[in-house]
Amino acid sequence: MADEPTPAEEEPDRDSPAPVESSEPDSGVSGSNGAGAADYVTPCARAPQFAVRSVSDQDGELEVTTEVTPSCAEGDVLTGAANSMMLYAPSSTTGGSGAADMVVAYADFDFSGAPVVIPSGGRTLVLRFAAGYFFRSASDIDASSTTLSGDIDRSGASNAVAVGSDARTTAIVASGTGDGQAAEAAAAGNLRWQADHDRPTVVSSVSGYWVPQVSSKRPGLYAEGMTWGSPDIVQEFFSLRQQFPQALLLFSDDWSVFDAGGSWWVTIVGIPFTTAEEANAWCDSQDLDGEHCFAKYIDTNGSSEGTTRNR
Repeated sequence: MADEPTPAEEEPDRDSPAPVESSEPDSGVSGSNGAGAADYVTPCARAPQFAVRSVSDQDGELEVTTEVTPSCAEGDVLTGAANSMMLYAPSSTTGGSGAADMVVAYADFDFSGAPVVIPSGGRTLVLRFAAGYFFRSASDIDASSTTLSGDIDRSGASNAVAVGSDARTTAIVASGTGDGQAAEAAAAGNLRWQADHDRPTVVSSVSGYWVPQVSSKRPGLYAEGMTWGSPDIVQEFFSLRQQFPQALLLFSDDWSVFDAGGSWWVTIVGIPFTTAEEANAWCDSQDLDGEHCFAKYIDTNGSSEGTTRNR
């Protein structure tokens, strides 16, 4: 009987696939579409499509879950350091209807340290917009009425990225920074949106009553150790509304009970009181000092005289 072959003499496994070479630029995932560690993916020439699935408030950030579909049949990869992502929602203040025509969140996301592979079948991507880079809270955003667009940074487009076994799992990309001027403009528009959105509630619930006023800010104001911008004012309002769910935003120039021309963004707590003393007693009960809470009379008519009662 012939001797058994030694391991070195055994024939190779003919069913084993040969190593997959890196594909040409813009070709996407080679081989088995991201299923094995020997596969590679390269960036597409065009940006992928983003479909928003949910929007939520998470630990002071706005979390946007989106399904990403590549423009290449073979897949895509996000590798750049400055991917500008913009979430749009309707500018209409009546419900969530209308075209998604207003930027409500904007930030640049850096994928250079941990590239995000988009298989041909797409994947879920979770983007978290940091404080100062989202300008409407999730409670006022209907995800089904939003759109997400991305100015994708293809500066590393020639680099192929090896695909690991997690190619189809959810990728969470935290926070992000952005252009300060763009954030200022978007935040200013959303302050106007918030005041218009809250006005019917102010008129119907507290007009003709005293309420606690807990903040008044305007861009360029130096107070509390900082110079305030519109993104800061938006974030303060969100923080106050989390603390006091009845918080409402007013623009002082819209109301005759404020001195004309002040252009202050004013946060009140929409609890109606018949007297200034009752409103100030509420401030006392919340342990808020006299600079951060005092009685304000709200009305659609009349002058500002006698409408503020300090503690």
